[in-house]
Amino acid sequence: MAFNVSAAGVYANAPTNTSKSKQTHNPVWNTNKVYKYLEDMNQGFQSYKQQAVSYYSSVISRQEGDGTLTEDELKKEIQELFPEYTLTASEPRDVTPGKFYLYIDSSQMKKMASDPAYRAKVYGLMDSELQGKNGYTLQYSDGRNVTSHLTGSVFSLAESNRKYAGPDGIPYRGSCTSDHSISTSASHPQVRSMSFLYDNANPAKSAAKSGKSNAAKLTAKRLKKKQEEKRAEKRKAKKEAELGQLYDDMRYRSTGMKYQSVEDIDVEEASSESEKEFKDIREYIKYLQGKYDAYNKGIVTISGSYLRKCFQDKEKRTELEKLLEDADYMVQHAEENVKGFQGMKIKIDKDGNMETETWGGTVAVNEGKRLRQIASAKNPAQLRMVMGLLNGDLSDCQNGVQTGMCDENEVAKVKALIQKAQKRMSEIANADSGSEEEENFDSFSINMLM
Repeated sequence: MAFNVSAAGVYANAPTNTSKSKQTHNPVWNTNKVYKYLEDMNQGFQSYKQQAVSYYSSVISRQEGDGTLTEDELKKEIQELFPEYTLTASEPRDVTPGKFYLYIDSSQMKKMASDPAYRAKVYGLMDSELQGKNGYTLQYSDGRNVTSHLTGSVFSLAESNRKYAGPDGIPYRGSCTSDHSISTSASHPQVRSMSFLYDNANPAKSAAKSGKSNAAKLTAKRLKKKQEEKRAEKRKAKKEAELGQLYDDMRYRSTGMKYQSVEDIDVEEASSESEKEFKDIREYIKYLQGKYDAYNKGIVTISGSYLRKCFQDKEKRTELEKLLEDADYMVQHAEENVKGFQGMKIKIDKDGNMETETWGGTVAVNEGKRLRQIASAKNPAQLRMVMGLLNGDLSDCQNGVQTGMCDENEVAKVKALIQKAQKRMSEIANADSGSEEEENFDSFSINMLM
């Protein structure tokens, strides 16, 4: 069974919260840690990334000026901080073994140069991506500990990847190769839930229509089949314990028994739902709505033509019920694990392919932008404009804490910015700004828009 999961694919889209505390030393990736589940490895990379973002934020904050750079200065800084990456002028089409390509389009290059806080987030992601090169160890289902190393990657940061952006707003898409990409059907990396594979094995998440997600889908199906086989064995053992003696008694008393064996009872129960006949499609829809919560709530939409095929074909009805079972599990997982979860839509098209879209996110203040606005304000009137924006940020973050879309760190950031603005107000309150207001209006207006 082929199983090729890049480090980018595992954790590129997971939610990230930037720590407020300053990290003075670059975090160190623990190459000796063994992860029992893919979810644990994902969390390990996420923890490292959060520390890395904090570290690069502290590095940038110690730079002269307001932290903004020219594009040439940015390229030079990237080369100094990340010599492992090869910066390219165009996006590479394929991964080249031994090469770690970095592509940044002009729009993202400008944003990184002008927004220090955003630059720190991108640096943290770039840093965490490289840690796969140092190695990560997964415990396989047969007990083996398998250590893998990235042997090549493409890190693409471009507006064309906007649909892949996670809650941090970084339009990143990555691909890579590793020295351990094959496992057997008897041994494979472990996951706690199938929805983890659906959401994380491909950085495009819901791009099931892409041929690149076929390997992850095949892996998920095979893992699920093994789980179903184990459950079937447990059900059979339980029935044998409960019905064994009863069956022996009945076998000698009856000549017209419905069941010939315990296996017949198990088959009858398994097929009673999916092979049930319905008088019309309305009855079939009502049955599905009563059994599957996501479909009943309207989260799942099913193509009318596919629904009619399933109504007429027993095998397709079984396939549809497996999809709806997966949908219920995916919704439950998202509700319990996606920070700021707002909703999900699942679509089953005319060919029985499933596509998912999840809404969630975080609330965060653009610290770099507000600092530039405070610094460029030359009179009380302009500072009052900034204070109005900060008060709005404070309200948004306080509401975000209540809805789970941010934590108290973001509220603290806004309050610190308000204090800076108040201090700036006291510094210029007594200055004669009548003639200065017009002179500096254009530069202040530019900073308000950036």
